[in-house]
Amino acid sequence: DIAVVAESTGLPIGWFLEERPQLVASRKPAPEGGVSPAFDLALERVSVHVEQLVSEGIIAPAAHQGFRLDVDHDAIARRAAEVRDWADAGDEPIVDFSAFCERVGLLVFAQSYLGSPFEGAVTEVERKPGAEFGIALVDKCAGLLRSRFTLAHELGHWVYRTSFGTGCGHGDVERAMNSFAAHLLMPRSFVERMETKHADRRALALAVSAQCGVSWSATLGHLANLGVITGETYALEVECKPDSQGFQNAGFEIPMVKEPDVVPPLYRSAVLNAYQQRKLTTGKTLEVLFGAVVEEQLPERIPPRGRKAS
Repeated sequence: DIAVVAESTGLPIGWFLEERPQLVASRKPAPEGGVSPAFDLALERVSVHVEQLVSEGIIAPAAHQGFRLDVDHDAIARRAAEVRDWADAGDEPIVDFSAFCERVGLLVFAQSYLGSPFEGAVTEVERKPGAEFGIALVDKCAGLLRSRFTLAHELGHWVYRTSFGTGCGHGDVERAMNSFAAHLLMPRSFVERMETKHADRRALALAVSAQCGVSWSATLGHLANLGVITGETYALEVECKPDSQGFQNAGFEIPMVKEPDVVPPLYRSAVLNAYQQRKLTTGKTLEVLFGAVVEEQLPERIPPRGRKAS
């Protein structure tokens, strides 16, 4: 019976035979709200598999470095800059956001959930006290730009530990996480450099939105918060959202950022290396790669000891 349930849920049999603490996660709801057992089950499944890979020494996520929550927006901007420093990203646009998150201890998994009420979620896994890492799940159906901002928002919950200590979902906390996401994706110093190149405010917004991979409304909101554009300009421009042709006419090919991978890049490499070294079976390898690789794409395995490759 357990085997049948395990097969239908995609969870390993051991999950049903051991006592586990309830999964605690921050979930970012879609505007229409609702619940999604499929999304919750997927987050649980990813967490279980990742924990197993960590315990077996196959992957070694970066250690967590966190902050105490501060809702002051200048302090949040400084924290966002520190997170960029951890990832050695400077202040340039983050092209591969999955790889960026992996460098600061958050493993990002992207799947499609048509009609899901959640755009993303993040949970914390304790490897050992003081060496926690995070797991994020984002819905690719939300669209590239929404997925990026959602992921940046959830990264904020991760580095501030707001999912587990200060009660995510509170209005001031969620606003702080949105501020963190905006400063992380669109650093003030980068915006200032764009100002020197684009005197026209609309051209500036086009440059920031395109290069940083942020939606038009979120870009305008951030520029207004930075004092770069006025509230009147925001109200005028937010109603004149450019299409892809508008960006192309301004010299930007959309998209200029990378879509989230199904699994994190270093995670994928570590799993495939374990497969080559015969530390993982074919079935387990495909299972923990969640469809990122099909069997025909698996690398050649190292022959067992005492045997030579034919």
